[in-house]
Order: sequence, then structure tokens, then C-alpha cells
Amino acid sequence: MSACTRTSSPGKASRCQRVTPSRASAGPIFLLVDLREGGERAKHGLLPGALHAPYPAICENLRSGGMLREVAAADRPPRRVLLRLRRTLGGWRWPPRRKKAGLANTAHIEGGIDAWKKAGGPVVRG
Repeated sequence: MSACTRTSSPGKASRCQRVTPSRASAGPIFLLVDLREGGERAKHGLLPGALHAPYPAICENLRSGGMLREVAAADRPPRRVLLRLRRTLGGWRWPPRRKKAGLANTAHIEGGIDAWKKAGGPVVRG
């Protein structure tokens, strides 16, 4: 099985931990990564300061020279990486190669963008 394949088998990939939207807005201890595709971002707004790494290109971003891998290597001190989706991650599993890319400390924001907005998290329309 590829490292970037959706799986529901235990042990093949580990699930991300969850962080509440209010905790996620705690500031610089987190690095926000927006995994939503362009249409969802246009419809629901942008997250100020978040990196955009659409989920369909996640493997590309984790490879040597990929954006997320390079950011993880340069981020000092390393911050916890928070992933953002319109909905929760559901059955999707964060690719196991995240650790190799330096992104072992990852979590997703519980409830996705809808919960973020409800908790008063900043969103930019444009």
C-alpha cells in the first residue's frame, strides 16, 4: 500500500489527534496548514497565516523539496502542525511519511472550518 493511500486498516497509518478550535487559535505554537481545495477556500474563506497545501497534492508536498517538508525543516522551534478541512478528516489518514518529512506532531481542528468560524476564528473573504 502506498504511503499516500486512504486506509481504514489499523497500523497502516496513524490518525491525527484533534484540537478544539479555541485551542487552535492560541497563536504561534501552531502552524496552520489548510488542506482544502480552491473551491472550498473560495466558498468558506481563507485562514489568515495558513499555508495552503491541498490534500490531493499532499504526497508531493511531503517529498524531498516539497513545501511542507521544507517548512518543517526550517520551522524553529518546531510548532505543532494543525490541519484544516471543511469537515473533519473522517476516514482519511495522514500519510505515514509525515514523520519522515518532519511533521510527526500533527493534529486536525475538530469540526473543520465550520467549527472554526463558530468559535470566532478569523476568516478572510476575498
